[in-house]
Amino acid sequence: MWLKKICGQYFISRDQRTWKKIPRQDLPSRVVNVDRVYSLFRGYKPSGLGGADAGEFLTKMPGKIVKINVEVGQEVKKGDTLLILEAMKMENEIKTGIDGTVKAIHVKEGDALEENVLMLEVEA
Repeated sequence: MWLKKICGQYFISRDQRTWKKIPRQDLPSRVVNVDRVYSLFRGYKPSGLGGADAGEFLTKMPGKIVKINVEVGQEVKKGDTLLILEAMKMENEIKTGIDGTVKAIHVKEGDALEENVLMLEVEA
């Protein structure tokens, strides 16, 4: 199953060719349709802006990437600042909650992000 958010609306597909509009959702961890409930997993528990024990870092509010302090393949320790996200006129340091290796970076400096965008992944 694939899930896509376009203009605040969610669409779901089984083959990535045909997309079906589903009811508006607040948190895309569980999708409710008329006849089924889908639980969505990305392989890691989302951590958001906190220093939770997780491997994915999702935005919890719209913001702008000010600085990225790591590179793919770099070893990181619990508490290291991975990037700086400006949200609501404040700079937020996004720190890792686990020791690991940066697996992927999905953003670049200057990117303006919406809510629930995957910024980067750390693999334990």
